[in-house]
Order: sequence, then C-alpha cells, then structure tokens
Amino acid sequence: MQYKIYLPAAIGLILIGALYVSTNMLGFSQQYMDYLIKIVQETPEKFGNWIGNDNAQANEAITKESGALAQVSRVYENQLFGETINLYFISGISFRVAMHSPIVCYPGSGYEQQGEVQTFDFDYVYTDSKTGKNYARKATFFTVVFKKEDHSERVFWSWNDGSGWVAPQFARLHFGGHIPLCKCYFSYVDNSPSVYDFDKKYITDFATRFLSDVDNRMIVDGKVPSEAIKINLGEEINDSQIKQEAPTQIESDISPSVLPTNDNFDSLIKESETLNE
Repeated sequence: MQYKIYLPAAIGLILIGALYVSTNMLGFSQQYMDYLIKIVQETPEKFGNWIGNDNAQANEAITKESGALAQVSRVYENQLFGETINLYFISGISFRVAMHSPIVCYPGSGYEQQGEVQTFDFDYVYTDSKTGKNYARKATFFTVVFKKEDHSERVFWSWNDGSGWVAPQFARLHFGGHIPLCKCYFSYVDNSPSVYDFDKKYITDFATRFLSDVDNRMIVDGKVPSEAIKINLGEEINDSQIKQEAPTQIESDISPSVLPTNDNFDSLIKESETLNE
C-alpha cells in the first residue's frame, strides 16, 4: 500500500523538523544574543600593562567559518616585560560555537597534541556595579600544549553562557543546540620546556584581568538580561583580600625574546571550523 511507502518519509520529515527546532529555535533570545555580541565587540585593547593589537588576518571569512556573530582576534603584549598572548574571543549560537575546540583544529593544521588535556582554574574578582561588593569567582579552562616542528604553544579554552566560564567534556550537549554563547581561546608560544608549566604569573595576570573585565561588563547588579541564566556570584570578599596590581617583575623561566607571536592563530581558527569533531 502507498501509506507503507510514505510512512518512512513522513517519519523522516518529522525527525528532521524536530532536530531543526531543537538546534535552531529552543533557548534562543535575540536580545540576549545582541548583548553578548556587544560584550565581545567592546573588549578593551588595554588591560593594565597589556596592550592589544588586532590580528591582521582576522576577517569576515574567519567570522563566518567559526559561527561567530562577533569576534575579537588580538595579540596582547605586556609593555613592561614583552610577553605576548593571543586572544580569540567570540559570541554566537551554541550549535556552532560549542562545536569545535583546539583538539580538533590544531591537529588538523599539522600540530601534535602533547599529553592529555587538563583543566585549570583561574581565580578572579567580580565587582557589583550597584553595591560595590566584590565576589571571588572561578573560571575553568581546558589546556594542553600543541607542537609542530620547533613551535610549541599552550592553549587555554572555555565557554560562557553568562553564568560563568566552564569546560564541559561535551560542550554541545552541555549547552544545547541554540542558546547565545561566548567562547574564549588564549594561548602563548614558548619553545622551552617551561611551556608545560600552567601557572606562569604573566598568564595568570592576563587571564584574571580579562575575566574580571568580561564579568564587570556582562553582569549588571548581579544579573544578566536573560531569565534563563542564573548566576552564582561566589563568595563575597573584602578589598584586602583582592590581589593587588601585577608584581613589578613577572617571574618567567625564559626571556621575552623567545615568546614570538603566533602569526598563524587566526588561520588555525579558520581551518578548525571546517572540521568536525
């Protein structure tokens, strides 16, 4: 009978429709997406002694391939000591933004992953703009070293829907198909054995400044403009508990001269978004 022929097709169409709804409609908030776009676009070019310069390779093609609706691709250099950090910060819909990670893009560009991916927590401070109260917050990032010939690079990456920076094993499942989402990569090039040290002071200095800035712009009076996002601000702390400005000398096992900028960072990102996990 004809219905036996049409039934599988009808079921297939229903399943396709359900998949489309789950990945392209549920959880979407255009107002909140516009808010996260603004957060990315207004990323400062200066954090303390860190001065940023936009990567010349960043272009509309990279933005499109990454699924980003807004992006910052920038190299920050510490004006006192010369260390450089590559920042790639984007916002978009989770279906695309949660899809890829460095463990896909770097090997796809000829790098070899060195060891297992680990997590690393950065402790930083959020200051409530209304009350002036400070809160101790924690951002969890994945991190691992990638190597190609004599080029060794440690990469950190994490995602944030507004509630905080997390590193879930399966980001796409964790965030669902279609919610506004931010993703951040930052990396440093170090061709000495010290690249395997997570907690260089200049990395922590940059990360905590960047994370505090994002929170202080993203979270207003302890909230974000989305009823779906609930935030745990963390423990309230007083001014004496907040770490002071960066030390007058940042400890490093290597000299600034062996910390070159990764000129291929955006080309890696572009290639990464053409690969599937």
